[in-house]
Amino acid sequence: EGEVYSWGRGTFGRLGTGKEEDETRPVRVSFVSGKKGQGCSNKPPRIVAVAAGAYHSLALEG
Repeated sequence: EGEVYSWGRGTFGRLGTGKEEDETRPVRVSFVSGKKGQGCSNKPPRIVAVAAGAYHSLALEG
């Protein structure tokens, strides 16, 4: 199974780590599966694509 890592500027939580600190080294991103109002699952989501830009990061579940 693959893992997702992020690093760089963490302002506004854009690294997806749950913190706003900058990261100079790769940090593993944890995902919580479940949609709003449906509770959460202990099963990790199936991430099919990842995108990032200067002001955002995105993981597509599918």
